Amino acid sequence: MKDIPAIAMDIIGNDQPTPDALKGAALAIGNFDGVHKGHVAVLAAAAKQAGRLDCPFGAVVFEPHPREFFTPHIPLFRLTRLADKARLMDRLGLDVLHVVDFDDELAALSAADFVTRVLSRRIDARHIVAGYDFRFGKGREGDTEILARLCHRAGIGTTIVEPAIAQGDHSGEAYSSTAVRRTIEAGDPYAAALMLGHWWSILGIVENGDRRGRTIGYPTANIHLPEGQVPRLGIYAAAIRIGGEIDDPDAPARPGVAYFGTRPTFGKEKIVLEAHLFDFSGDLYGEELKVEFVDFIRGDEKFDNVDALVARMDADAAAAREILKRVEREQPIAPLTALERR
Repeated sequence: MKDIPAIAMDIIGNDQPTPDALKGAALAIGNFDGVHKGHVAVLAAAAKQAGRLDCPFGAVVFEPHPREFFTPHIPLFRLTRLADKARLMDRLGLDVLHVVDFDDELAALSAADFVTRVLSRRIDARHIVAGYDFRFGKGREGDTEILARLCHRAGIGTTIVEPAIAQGDHSGEAYSSTAVRRTIEAGDPYAAALMLGHWWSILGIVENGDRRGRTIGYPTANIHLPEGQVPRLGIYAAAIRIGGEIDDPDAPARPGVAYFGTRPTFGKEKIVLEAHLFDFSGDLYGEELKVEFVDFIRGDEKFDNVDALVARMDADAAAAREILKRVEREQPIAPLTALERR
C-alpha cells in the first residue's frame, strides 16, 4: 500500500483478502487520529480480548478520514497521516491493520450492511472493540448499542470502552483528537504529548528550498507540509529523526529547532515547515524526516534586518537546547510498547 512503511504488522486494504491466519481477529475500530491515550485504551481492550480468545489482535481504520470525505473543501488538521498511524500501532503490538476505503460505496452502507458486508464477510472479525462515541453507517445512524446488537446477530462479540479521562491540566476532560488538536493549535505541544502518550510529529520528504539558511549559519531542511496540518506559527524545540532512524526504537532523536511560519522578514507569505538540526552536516534532500515537536519557544516575527533575525535565532537555539536537555532528564513520555494480551 502506497506510503506505508515496512513494519512487522500486516496491513490489509480494501482490495486484499484477509489471510487465513488473520481471520477471526479481535479488532478495535475507529479513526484513531493521533493514536492518543483514549485510543490506546480501546486498543488495549482489543488486545485483552485477543488474549482471552487466543486470536489475532488488530484494528480497523478508515481512509481518508470521514471528515475529509464529506467536506473535502475544508482542510482537516490530521494529527497522524496513515503512515505514522501505522507505525504507532505497530509499536503497540498489533498483528493486523485493516484500512477500509471511505468512499461513496461505504458512505451509502446502512449500519446493518456495514456489519454484514465489511466486518463479517470482508474482514471476518471475531470480536469488535469500539469507543463509547463510535458512530457508523449511512448518516451516522449506528451507535454502540446498535453495533452490539448487529454484531451479535452476525456472530461477532463486542466490547464498548468508556471514555478515558485525561489527567493533569486536562483533568476531567476525556482524551480526544479534538482536544489534542486544540492544544497544538494553541502552541502547547508538550501538553499535547501528555495526552497523546508520544510526541506529536510530522513526517515528510525534504524538498529544495531557497537555501537562505545556509548563508546565515542556520541551514534548514524544508519539509512538505500536508494541507491542514498547521499548528501555532513560530519556533519549537524539536527532536528529529532521519530515514531509517524513524523505525529504529534504539536510535536517539537528533536535537534541533523547527519553524512553522511565512518568513515575513523576507517578504514571504506561504506557510512552511523548516527544521534545523544541531551539530549536523550532510545533505538531507530527498530524505524522509520525522520532526517531533517538544515545546513552543516563540511566535512568528518579522525582523528589521537579517542581523536581528540571526541574533534571535541564536537565542532560540539556546532555548531549544535547554528545553531538550530538561526533557531528556525528566523523560515525561515513555516509549510505546506492545499491549498485554491478557
